[in-house]
Amino acid sequence: MKKINAVVFLAMMAVLAALPLTFLAQAQNNNRAEVQFQAAQHKAFVDGDLKGAIEQYKQIASGRDRAMAAKALVAMAECYEKLGDGESRTIYERVLREYGEQKEAVTLARAKLGGGAQPRRQTNTLVLSGPNVDSGGRVSPDGRYLSYTDWDSGDLALHEIATGTDRRLTDTGQKGTVTVYAEGSAISRDGKQVAYNWYDENTNKAELRLASLSGDPNPRRLYDNPDIAWFTPYDWSPDGKWVAVDVTRKDRTRQIGLVSVQDGSLHVLKSVDWRGAVSVFFSPDGNYLGYDLPESDTSQERDVFVLAIDGTRETPAIVHRGQDFMMGWSPDGKRLLFRSDRTGSMGLWGLPFADGKPQGVPELIKADIGPAGPLGLTSSGALYYAITTGDFPSNIQLASIDFDAGKIISSATDVLPQEYLKFKVLPLWSPDGKYLAYASGPLGRRGPWSAIFVIRSAETGQVVRELQVGQKLSYFSTIGFSWAPDSRSFLTQGIDFKGRSGAFEVDAQTGDASPIRLDQPGESSLSYPTWSPDGKSLYFLREISRGNVSALFHLDLASGKEREVFRRAWLSGLDFSPDGQSIVTRSVDRSTNSRILLLIPVAGGEPRELMREASEAAPGALTNGNRGQWLAVAHWAPDSGSFLAYKIRPAADRPNSEVWRIPIGGDEPRKLDVKLNSFNINDRPRVHPDGRRIAYTVAERVPRTNEVWVLENFLPALNAKK
Repeated sequence: MKKINAVVFLAMMAVLAALPLTFLAQAQNNNRAEVQFQAAQHKAFVDGDLKGAIEQYKQIASGRDRAMAAKALVAMAECYEKLGDGESRTIYERVLREYGEQKEAVTLARAKLGGGAQPRRQTNTLVLSGPNVDSGGRVSPDGRYLSYTDWDSGDLALHEIATGTDRRLTDTGQKGTVTVYAEGSAISRDGKQVAYNWYDENTNKAELRLASLSGDPNPRRLYDNPDIAWFTPYDWSPDGKWVAVDVTRKDRTRQIGLVSVQDGSLHVLKSVDWRGAVSVFFSPDGNYLGYDLPESDTSQERDVFVLAIDGTRETPAIVHRGQDFMMGWSPDGKRLLFRSDRTGSMGLWGLPFADGKPQGVPELIKADIGPAGPLGLTSSGALYYAITTGDFPSNIQLASIDFDAGKIISSATDVLPQEYLKFKVLPLWSPDGKYLAYASGPLGRRGPWSAIFVIRSAETGQVVRELQVGQKLSYFSTIGFSWAPDSRSFLTQGIDFKGRSGAFEVDAQTGDASPIRLDQPGESSLSYPTWSPDGKSLYFLREISRGNVSALFHLDLASGKEREVFRRAWLSGLDFSPDGQSIVTRSVDRSTNSRILLLIPVAGGEPRELMREASEAAPGALTNGNRGQWLAVAHWAPDSGSFLAYKIRPAADRPNSEVWRIPIGGDEPRKLDVKLNSFNINDRPRVHPDGRRIAYTVAERVPRTNEVWVLENFLPALNAKK
């Protein structure tokens, strides 16, 4: 931190001294009310204690800050609603009666009471559902078609909504493993063309192409630049002259721009955060682009902005604490549509808009729309959107184990349940044996950013702390999460808010993340970072040739020297023996279509094969861990003389898993009488360092499907059917 000049410091103190005491007191009160409101939200949405949250909201509502009081009353009424208590209506009516100047709270209350901005004729209809439904396209302006990717072939395709029929617009001839494909598409306003990203995994090359809706054996290559790794075509201008795109360059920089349909030139309008925009839409008059971006390089939260298409003026349209995402525009251009979690749940909102500027406060259109991905609006004002349903309700069970005999010798018990956290996965015992950590979270929000790492006392079972790592890193791998040898921190593969990827150390007390080894330009992303048991070295895997060969690297943390240890096809997973002498990793023998466990001596020497199993999957599925049989190391014995191996053969409705004991001295592997239940090869059982306790995940499968919905009659000015 820079030192403050003495003169500047005295001047600052003089300014503070000159402020009225009432002003300072009011500022403190406002800040206190905001902190209290956040605590009440946490109690309601994280702890699941609605009655406790109501009491906290009551305290805030009794304060002098009218804005916070109105906000607290609305939140309190929503808690009563969830409890099925009619008191909610009384509170909403109080907001309308006593807080008329608090427009946002009044809008919410009026919508909840069924009046004002939300017409009674509003309908929300399921259009399409299934495990193979792709949601990366757009609806045609006449509401007739949805563009999508046919993942059986990689082709661009159309779904006709009225008849339910599908047809491909391109023909790659691919079957089985798809390595060249369309992904992301947008239909022109006249309904005649589709712009789409065409990607070749073999060359790591992306192109922006155009195809005709009537079918196009020879689509037009609109833009091709070897510097660009990915295109996301979002929308067409109303006059059909431009395609709005989000461009990802190979140096990982991102840009929002326009590609000319006439000559294929790219006009960059704005360089943006490396995470880019989730959605971009032209205003109906074609003069502006609306999009959402991260609010800063230290936060996951997003705001919505409007940019003139000549790039001269950007207007912050929605700046609010929380997650705000662009959803589109009303056909008359009078409302900018966005979804927001400002009330605690994700709702659809409309912002009055004209002449490139907001004209009022946001109005709630539909509560609880969920994590809706916009597919566009039709010309009559029907909003199509996609959501993903289904999940894996799971818990962690604990049992006593006789490691030598290979038997569980006690009845399993569940980890103390937390009702609001419906999935618990990846149990991890700390090396000192004092703690059990695991990833947890609510159903439907299984992205790494939303996962909470819970740390419990291994002795008492009580929660010691919860780490919200997603507030410290933009992305982190729950699969690669592991304890440090000193049990004071964790290690994970991740990406920080500046877009830097690599291995990060996460403080087990605070959740703060600091880089250990960052990926350098030209390097593929490292994976499975692992500390040596003495904490002096870092080991990790890195892909050497795309989709094929990986290498194991060793980094001496004191000297910074790095060396390649070993390379082989499709390496994944690293597990150190407790004595630090050996590493087990997984590989694939493509010639025999087999999965292999390899033992690598740390001191040097040739790797040794310990176990081999037929994958029971087509050769093209070798790189997909969800197909066929896979192997993993569950845990080493405390004496490093053997380890438990975990076989899993995922099934549609019930997993088929086995646990084997693998001696490293040469004796034959032995199947154990241990029945476990998991769908994920990385979610393997873990043995306590004392060798007498085992923690593992039990899961149910609720098949995940993509759904397409249409929301109609939600715009009062139109109130039209599609």
